[in-house]
Amino acid sequence: MPSSTISAFIAVLALLSSEQQTPDCIGLVTASGGDQFWREVEAGASAAAAEVELKLEVRSSFDDKDIAQQRVVIDELQTMACSTIVMAPNSPERAQDVAKLKQQGIRTIFIDRDFPAERATAILTDNYATGERAAIAMAAELPPGSAVGLLRLHKQVSSTSEREQGFIDGAQVAGLTVVLDDYIDTPQSDADSGATTAQQAAQLIASVPQLAGLFTPNESTTTAAVLARQSLAQPSTIVHIGVDSNKLLLKSLAQQELHSLFLQRPFLIGYQGVMAASKLQQGHALPDVILTEATYITTVDLQQPEIQALLRESDSRASSNNEPVEKPLTD
Repeated sequence: MPSSTISAFIAVLALLSSEQQTPDCIGLVTASGGDQFWREVEAGASAAAAEVELKLEVRSSFDDKDIAQQRVVIDELQTMACSTIVMAPNSPERAQDVAKLKQQGIRTIFIDRDFPAERATAILTDNYATGERAAIAMAAELPPGSAVGLLRLHKQVSSTSEREQGFIDGAQVAGLTVVLDDYIDTPQSDADSGATTAQQAAQLIASVPQLAGLFTPNESTTTAAVLARQSLAQPSTIVHIGVDSNKLLLKSLAQQELHSLFLQRPFLIGYQGVMAASKLQQGHALPDVILTEATYITTVDLQQPEIQALLRESDSRASSNNEPVEKPLTD
């Protein structure tokens, strides 16, 4: 079917849906770059939807670099006549979509990352502070002037970009020397082996023999770096600080291959996203930004009962929401 015909069809459906929105329908658009993270976000959103008796329609954009594909997902939810769409925007271009949705009476809430747009609110980890805290923690373990680096995610993902900038700024203030600063192509889900990404990361790490510290800003980059270091003939003893968790990362932390992790609150982010949508429907005003703080854990912290409880809860939520997300409509 020609793309022009599909666009016209979607436009007609959108016009009809704007006239008969379903107030009890909330759309959720998740993203890529951390499979467990997004499963927990969806679990939180589902819990909130059940609590306030709203119907939740979940879709995912499977590649944060594919701006057009996320628009298809948004268009699909628009035709379902949901009153609010909770989304993790993958580009500043989403501002145009948000403006069009608002004209049709559909409100938008951003989660995980933020861009200038007419959204109702944004629910985020305090990303810059997380990167800054990572630099401070790293500096406490290394001599002044030590060579450190970071492996970045995608430029258009504002959440990780803010963590990366926080780390760069924090490292400079703490007297560390940033000698490695590169992007890596991370796998988009657990279905991807990540072998190519790990090989790329290994080459970057091996290219800087003096590297004493490494920061990775999310689940997929941290996983890639752990696999990369394990693959090296002489595994490095760098201070590696990452963000988010999965079974591999927690095992690496327990074995002291990872120095520490910052655990975001993805369940809370998803939960608050839907609860904010419910408040919008009730006519309540929302703050411009709602921040959540990441929890910092080291190998020693794994023995603390409250951390063990947090990790068990996180794993349970991700496992209970392990069904594949419904794919967007295609031609």
